[in-house]
Amino acid sequence: MYTWWEIDRLNEITIQHNRVQMTTTAIWLPTELAALFVISKLSRNWDSYQADPPSSEIIETAHQLLTDLANDPYLPRPYVNSTRNGGVQIEWEHGQRYFELEVHTLYLGVHLFYSGDGVEEKSCYMEGDRLGTIIDYIYRVHK
Repeated sequence: MYTWWEIDRLNEITIQHNRVQMTTTAIWLPTELAALFVISKLSRNWDSYQADPPSSEIIETAHQLLTDLANDPYLPRPYVNSTRNGGVQIEWEHGQRYFELEVHTLYLGVHLFYSGDGVEEKSCYMEGDRLGTIIDYIYRVHK
């Protein structure tokens, strides 16, 4: 007996074998890229408390991160928000567990993971093998 993801993978292989191309991008990507586009159009004082808008470099970094994460079609949907300090926050939440990732410079972000019994906060770089660490945290939220 196969699990649902094994069946899905077998279907994907069968479809590709028959020369029909199947997308392997997460279905949430267009919605979250649209949210990021709206964030990119914010002006100074967008929250009426002197908040800075994200720079084009931060928007591009967040865009690339979302696109890279969407290569895992089973990754749960994130929520994309702007932050008061000119960053972009990408977050996942399930029950008492949540994971926040803030892009606030070109390559550096801060992430916060809460498991219901403790908080863990770290700084991390948004490139290379760190993507796997980020994905691990996301799946820990939705376990």
